[in-house]
Amino acid sequence: QVSGQLETTDCQNHLDDLLAQFSKSIITFDQINQQWSTKYKPYQSVYLLARGASLASACEGQLLFHEMSWTAATFYTAGNFRHGPWEIVQDGFLGIVFAPHDSTYDLNIRLAYDIACQGGDVYLISHHISGKLPANVEQILIPKTDPFSSPLLEIIPVQFMIYQWALYKEHQPGLFRASSQITLSEGEPLPIQIPRMNC
Repeated sequence: QVSGQLETTDCQNHLDDLLAQFSKSIITFDQINQQWSTKYKPYQSVYLLARGASLASACEGQLLFHEMSWTAATFYTAGNFRHGPWEIVQDGFLGIVFAPHDSTYDLNIRLAYDIACQGGDVYLISHHISGKLPANVEQILIPKTDPFSSPLLEIIPVQFMIYQWALYKEHQPGLFRASSQITLSEGEPLPIQIPRMNC
């Protein structure tokens, strides 16, 4: 909108197509998401890994793990993860890797492959199914779109996934134990019903 491009015909057609794909994706993942939970196990660490615009998906996914299922999760740029954090990959590791149709697609596929070979489990969210990945890579297909718009579609399976993860952990998805509308109540006592330290 700031650049004056939003109301152009090309942009409007693209947005209309995205909305249609969005609606179809919700229906699709609502039908298939329960089968993912059959492969869940007590993961020791959860990492959401992405590059470019998909960092928005990884960041949002981290937030949803925390607030929807009370699970600690970390988002990292895929390149930086190759350094020190790589040491955490082993059995009990879950990596959610985003691989949209952009110039780093092959790098992201290789990352998913290497995590799996190191013993971790991977949920690979991409526009394309790769036939060269180990069995512990669960491939989740999203509609193909430009990389900049990809987060609007690739976050949908993550939302369903975390919902099922909350159920797997026997939590009511989205139940808030301590959070409040922080912009209205920061600094005020929290009306929580769980044991806490005297502060």
